[in-house]
Amino acid sequence: MIEQATGKAAHIVPETEEAHMSPFGIPTSWTMDTAKAQAEGFSFRSVQEWLPELVHEIASIHRI
Repeated sequence: MIEQATGKAAHIVPETEEAHMSPFGIPTSWTMDTAKAQAEGFSFRSVQEWLPELVHEIASIHRI
């Protein structure tokens, strides 16, 4: 999706230098259970609902 919006190929690397590591850069996949929040009345939109618009907006603003 990002490649299509920017017209550029993604540069994906398997590892990065320690100085650039994110606290979320863990070696396995993980998800967050939102069941408790939903039981309290919170609602969550699917990433497919909001991500495409965000990608296109950022790409157009930065003319990537």
